[in-house]
Amino acid sequence: MYEKYFNKLREECLIRNRSSRTADTYINNIRHFMKWTGYKPMEDLSLQDARSFILEKRNSGLSSATCNFYNSSICFLYKHV
Repeated sequence: MYEKYFNKLREECLIRNRSSRTADTYINNIRHFMKWTGYKPMEDLSLQDARSFILEKRNSGLSSATCNFYNSSICFLYKHV
């Protein structure tokens, strides 16, 4: 369902000189987000979904650095893919 987005994300990471490991981490973080949303179609996701996801992660005790990386992963998806 999301594979075309993940393939495009990998391509964008290559163009922007990000490592394959960074792309893998972005994809893993985005998979967590997609699962959290109940696998909504990309077109139906909103900024509020992303904000609620990050806030829930922060409230669950994850560090701010980890939450920032989730945020960066989601932002990369929406800005470059």
